[in-house]
This record gives sequence, structure tokens and C-alpha cells, in this order.
Amino acid sequence: AEAKGGYLAQVGDAAEKDFLVTKLIAAAINTVGQPQGHRMAWVDGTYSRALSPDSSSIHSASAGQSLAYVIEYPTPEPEPNPTPDNNGTAPHQTVNHNHPVDSNFTYPDSNGTALTPVASHSSLFRPIPQTLPHEEVPNGKIRLWGQILANGGSPVTTVAFELADNMLFRNASLQPASLFPGSPNFYLELTLEPGKRYYYRAVATNALGTTNGSPKKFTTSGSPNRWWSDSYAQAGGWRTSPWFGAFRPHESGWIYHLKLGWAYAHPDGSGGLWLWMRDHRWMWTQPGVYPYLWKHQSASWQYLLGSSNGQPVFYEWRGASSSAGKP
Repeated sequence: AEAKGGYLAQVGDAAEKDFLVTKLIAAAINTVGQPQGHRMAWVDGTYSRALSPDSSSIHSASAGQSLAYVIEYPTPEPEPNPTPDNNGTAPHQTVNHNHPVDSNFTYPDSNGTALTPVASHSSLFRPIPQTLPHEEVPNGKIRLWGQILANGGSPVTTVAFELADNMLFRNASLQPASLFPGSPNFYLELTLEPGKRYYYRAVATNALGTTNGSPKKFTTSGSPNRWWSDSYAQAGGWRTSPWFGAFRPHESGWIYHLKLGWAYAHPDGSGGLWLWMRDHRWMWTQPGVYPYLWKHQSASWQYLLGSSNGQPVFYEWRGASSSAGKP
């Protein structure tokens, strides 16, 4: 028998299965034709077991598994050479248009990415990586682990990890990894920001292309670095800063300040602090400057006198000299 075809794709989640299976079946039939009674096997890279071609069996695959199809045909008998008829004309030959073969055919998966066809008469496919649990190692580092479940019949040329702070992997970074000697496992050690959630997935590449493993997430230990890390914790989530006074921070970036009220705080990277308030828009201050704040909208300095009915009360400095020393 000879094997044809070979599309590789990953089942990302349960909602994606129906879509993925339909497209893979269509891609297989359009590329190499119906199996016409011969075996169509769906190879599951995770457990290396064959799945029957009917969609119900394929739907039983778990999220995160990788599927590739292999269609086997019996070796065809050679056709006899046509002989000319009495008029010297070669007899008409019937062409079967029902099962065209198009080696350049691609079909998009649910993410809009074209599934890469493997050349006919070949069982090669893209590698199948698996994302393994992370590990915390000494010196505050994180070690990410991955494994090559199948190399696709072609040597794996690159292993890496994709790392992001969101589950959609927007603005993700690709970090090169190292293969563990004598093992299909590979790893990466790196230092990350404390107290932050990260998402990662294994990546492997061979001559036929690149495949991503299923994503995993973890949160680094320790307290995240905050602009208010020099303040003192008080009851009820309140904090007291030696220079900024009493306030209550929230994970969203908003704070409730005892005198300023609600404000969105954003550090300027140089020890200063930008504050957005509904009635005053952006204002800037820093240690040694507060309770003076620079009001961006009016390009003037404001002196914080206190608060009234939950709203800050400022004395505004105007004049030619008011712009001196602005950030």
C-alpha cells in the first residue's frame, strides 16, 4: 500500500473541534480524493493511536491533542499502453474528475492559519510539541519544560517557548530553548517579574514548518514591584506613603487618596507619578514636589490645599513663571 496526504493541526479547545474536523476532512478529500473503501487513519500525536475517519471518533479527541490524517491506498496496477485503432487514432481515455489531486491546496484552520499539506507519497508532517508544567528553580528563576512527541519524520531544527502576559498571546515573545541531551525534552530558564501571571507554550520547528503546543499559565511568586512599595501597609488595604500621604490602591491601577479622591496612578519611570482625575485630567508630582502638582491641561502648577465633600481643592499658580520646572 502507499500512503498519501498529511495535514497537521491542533485541537485548541472543545469549541474548536467541530470546525477543525470538518475542515481537515474537506482538506483531505480535496487533496488526495476519497479513500474509496480503503483505510483513512487519523493519527493522534499525543497517544499515537489511530482514530477512525468518521467525525464522531475524531470528536472524542481531547483539547490540546494534535491530529494528522494518513490515507492508504493499494498499490495501483499499471495501466496498459493504449494502442491505435484502425484509423491510427489513439482510443479516447476517460478522465475521472471526481477526485482531483492538488498538491498546492491549503485549507484555513479556525485561527485563519493555512494548514500546510505534506507532499503526496509521504508521511512527513510538522513536529508535535507538548507543553509541560513549569518549575521554580533557585535564584528566583523559572524553568519551562517542553517535549517533542513526534518529529514528523524530519529532524527538529528549533525548539522554543512563546511567552506572554495574556491568554491570546498578543505581543508575545519567542524565547529559544535547549534540548535536554539524550531526551525529547527541552527547557528554558529565565527570570521573570515577581507576582505576575504568565502564559507559555512549547514551539518546535522542522523542515515542514512550526507547531505550537497547548498553552499553560502560572503566576510567579513574590510581591510585584509597585510604585508604592516604599509605603506602609495599614488596616483595610490602606497604605501610608512618607511623601504622598494615605491612599488605598487597587489592582486595576486606580487609587483612592484621602485628599485627592479617586485617581488613576501611572509611574513615569523616574520616580514621579502621573495621576488622572475626572475633573482635572492628567496631573504630575513626585517626592519633594508634592503637594504641588503640575496640571497638564492648563500647563500650570496646582497646590493641594485639602479636600471638600470628597473633592480636592487646589490653589492654582498662574503667570509667566508658572511653567518653570514642569516635567
